Amino acid sequence: MYAAAISKEMVGSTVVAVADSKGSIYDANGLDIEAVIARK
Repeated sequence: MYAAAISKEMVGSTVVAVADSKGSIYDANGLDIEAVIARK
């Protein structure tokens, strides 16, 4: 499991950006981390 998903589950954090070697995405309102992981 990814750290972002664990952090959201444990403490309710909001992920606003993610990046890897192919690019990045950002949303000031927060990303749907489960959808991001599924898309990856």
